[in-house]
Amino acid sequence: MSHTESLRLEADRKFEEGDFAGAREAYRSCLLESAPTPGALGNLSIAEDWDRLEFRIELSKRHPDSKEVRLALAHAYLNAQRPPQAVALLDELIGAETESARRIPLLLVRLRAALAARNFDIAAVDFVELWMAGAHIPPARRFRKGMLREVSGVVDPGVETMLRALESQLTSEASLLEFIAAKRGQLRALADLA
Repeated sequence: MSHTESLRLEADRKFEEGDFAGAREAYRSCLLESAPTPGALGNLSIAEDWDRLEFRIELSKRHPDSKEVRLALAHAYLNAQRPPQAVALLDELIGAETESARRIPLLLVRLRAALAARNFDIAAVDFVELWMAGAHIPPARRFRKGMLREVSGVVDPGVETMLRALESQLTSEASLLEFIAAKRGQLRALADLA
């Protein structure tokens, strides 16, 4: 067995044991010794995400009142493919924030997490608040295209719930209504393929 293969097996073992920091280091060593493969790079990314999550959890235990640490933890949950936990944490942070300009970054992250968690009711609420903030807070307007890109990437037919909510609450937004019609066409085309 080659040294590289030995490192890969060690990394796999550490990953399975939940030693994500050890797995991350072993995957990195393995990748530095041989040509990277998609599988090895993917395993490294997963180990890095889980290592980051573990550290943010430990950090939040030591600093439970820090909003910054809790937001970093929400990002880590989202990166580790645990969007429901990110949504729950962001619910608390958003509920405690009263200043509109400070809510915007929290709402943006929760919108992404809610879409990933297929929680389209929360996603609709966040989308509407963010869209409306764009009318009053100039920097928030720049996020509109990104929000539309996030929604356009959702192929779950359940997103129709969100589209109906947006359609009923943002009736004067012609370009958004055009987007909703196009999104519905995309969902119909995808359903026809099945």
